[in-house]
Amino acid sequence: RRRSPQALRPLRRRGFPGRSRILGRETMKSDFSKENLKKYKTPALAAAVMAAAGLATGWGAAQLRPVPEGIAAGAVPQAGSAAQDTAPRTPSLGETLTVSSLRRFLETGEYAQAAVWMDVHREALSSLFYETLGGEAWLLGDSGWTDELEGEGIVLKKGSLVFCGEFADGKPEGENLAFQVVNPGQPRYDYSGGEWRDGKMNGPGRSGYCCYGSAAGTLRSEKLGRFRDDLLDGSFEYVIALGEDEEGLWRLEADGGVTVIDESWQYDPAGRVYRVMAVSDANMGYTLGVSEKDEIRWKNLLVWQE
Repeated sequence: RRRSPQALRPLRRRGFPGRSRILGRETMKSDFSKENLKKYKTPALAAAVMAAAGLATGWGAAQLRPVPEGIAAGAVPQAGSAAQDTAPRTPSLGETLTVSSLRRFLETGEYAQAAVWMDVHREALSSLFYETLGGEAWLLGDSGWTDELEGEGIVLKKGSLVFCGEFADGKPEGENLAFQVVNPGQPRYDYSGGEWRDGKMNGPGRSGYCCYGSAAGTLRSEKLGRFRDDLLDGSFEYVIALGEDEEGLWRLEADGGVTVIDESWQYDPAGRVYRVMAVSDANMGYTLGVSEKDEIRWKNLLVWQE
């Protein structure tokens, strides 16, 4: 229905999905199907995954509520988050397999499956990071665990936040994806993927969130454009979608994360708001209050913290 800017196509290399896969209907619709859950080896685990995905009883009456644009990395308290006095120790085979499976989901673009996996293994991942690894960042690559963040693999930064992709000099460098699972009353995952330099998003990328597990449908939001030091800069696309039928697409401009108010915006003096209509639906509008138009609101919220 629409094409991504030509400059963003390099995001498809090295196994990371393009924009169509992140927002693709086949991913959002089918990841929580009973057929897909057959890939889980044991009935007990499959039942746990179904419960986390909202397929068990109890979610039928849930109401979909829009969630604020982002919950910053680390904002959700983690079990066992107190500082640890013990030195890092080698992760067990079970811990390694859990993280390896998560890496596979992320590298193949199965973000909904990755979110459910992290939710099911929330306590195990928290224990791995804060106790086994002593709260330090270790890289799990093809050759195993290392405290030298060089090469390709996956790194835990919190019990619910991971970075997956390329690393150099102890931080994301090259193609990378930050992924976080939170549950503010409804299951949700946040993501920021694209080109990173010196531990920040620099270059083409995408950042957004997806709320799932509700009978009301899947709510997802995404910003797609070029980032400079974690801030959107220049022309970008902003998408909000509810389920498969309602989707709004805006083409906006940002200067260092701040909205550029150009001729496409209209000012409503009665409501003291600026409004711009979606290019996909002339009946859908995005509004900014007078006090909001100068805020840095277009940014990567899943930042790498030393």
